[in-house]
Amino acid sequence: MQLLSNWDGMGARTCLGMNMAKAMVLVFLHRLTTTYNWKVIDSDSSVKKWALFSRLKSRCPVPVTRINNRKDVTASRGSQ
Repeated sequence: MQLLSNWDGMGARTCLGMNMAKAMVLVFLHRLTTTYNWKVIDSDSSVKKWALFSRLKSRCPVPVTRINNRKDVTASRGSQ
């Protein structure tokens, strides 16, 4: 049990899926930034307190459009 308690220096109660979750978020952000364009419509940066978190008053509306000049690998696999 010594191996599990010292795994990554975080103790025995560390979530084993933590690194998988980090990898999934990194893949999502990569796909979002390389496959889509977006533009902020309302540049009002005023903040209001909402429950425990602060948020923008305009809620930051952002239209997202897919970049068409890029070939989607998953779509080309499905058509074979």
